[in-house]
Amino acid sequence: MKVRFHAVYIEVFGACNLRCNLCPQGSITPRGDRALGTMSPAVLKKVLVALRQYPGAPPYVNLYNWGEPTLHRQLGELIEIAGQQGFKATISSNLVKMPDPLSFLRPNLAMISISMSGFSDETYGVNHVGGSFPQVLDNIVRLLDCIRAAGLPTRIELRFHIYKYNVHELPHAAAFCRDRQMIFNPYYGNLGSIEGMIAYFGEDTSERTESFREYVQKHVFVEKICQNSLEGHTIETCSQTQILPIGWDGSLLTCCAVWDDPVARLKIWEADLDEYATSREENDFCRLCKSKGWAADINTVIKPEPEIWIGQTPVGDIFT
Repeated sequence: MKVRFHAVYIEVFGACNLRCNLCPQGSITPRGDRALGTMSPAVLKKVLVALRQYPGAPPYVNLYNWGEPTLHRQLGELIEIAGQQGFKATISSNLVKMPDPLSFLRPNLAMISISMSGFSDETYGVNHVGGSFPQVLDNIVRLLDCIRAAGLPTRIELRFHIYKYNVHELPHAAAFCRDRQMIFNPYYGNLGSIEGMIAYFGEDTSERTESFREYVQKHVFVEKICQNSLEGHTIETCSQTQILPIGWDGSLLTCCAVWDDPVARLKIWEADLDEYATSREENDFCRLCKSKGWAADINTVIKPEPEIWIGQTPVGDIFT
C-alpha cells in the first residue's frame, strides 16, 4: 500500500535575504554550518519525474522550504517545469525584493504565500530583520496588479505570524487583505524549527542560545504554541510522515522543520519512496523529538481567538 503524502516541499533556493530571529537563517544556527544551494531546472525535472511516478504524490508542489525562492533567477522556468510534469506549484516569499512578476508568474502557479510578522514600520522588523514594511506592501500591490492584468488564477495569501508585539495589528492586516481579495491566514508564531525547540528547551548556555531564549520569552506566546513540550507529552507518529521534503540537490530529507538534517539520504530518483516513508523516523533525532513533545508543537498551527481579530477572508480549495 502506497503512503500518501499530503504535501511536498522542494528547496529550490537555500539562501534568504532576511535574518529573521525565529528562523535558523537568522539567530539560532551559525551561517557556516549548512550548505545553501540552488536547484537547477534539470534537477527539478528529475525530482518531479520521479515524484510523478509515485501514486501517493499530491497534485501540487511547494517550491520552497527555508530559502527565498524569488531570489532564484530561473524561478519562472522551474514553475513551468512543474506544470509540464502535471503539477500546480506554490511559493512562499517575504516579498522584500521582488523581480518582475511576469518573469515568474505562470498559469500553474496556484498560490503565493507572503510571510509577515508585523503590520507597521515599528513591528515588522522585530522578527523580519533586514526587511522594509512599506516595500513589502508596495510589492504586494504590484504583484496583485500583474496577476489581475494577466488574468491569472494565482491567489495571494498573507501568513501573519502573531507575537506579543503585533497582536493589536490583526484587524488592520485583515482589512488590508479583505479590501484586496487576498487570503488572510493569521496564526501564532512558533519557534521556527526543531533547532529552535532544542535551543529553547535544551540545556545549552552559550551566548547565542541564551539570547534566543530571551527573545522568545519576550515576544512569543510560548504557553499557546508549546503545550506538549511544556507538559511533557510524547507522540508515537509525527505528522511530518505525511510530508515529503526534498533538498536543493534532490535529496530526501528527514523533516521540513529541521534546518540541518541529521540523516544522509538518497536522491529521490534513486530511492524507494515507500521504504523511505516507513523508515524515516528510525533515527535518534526523531525519537528524541517525539519523546519531548517538540514534534507535536512544531507541526501544530494555533489560530487566534475570534475576539482578537476581525474579518477573515473565506478560503476555498484552490487545488481542485
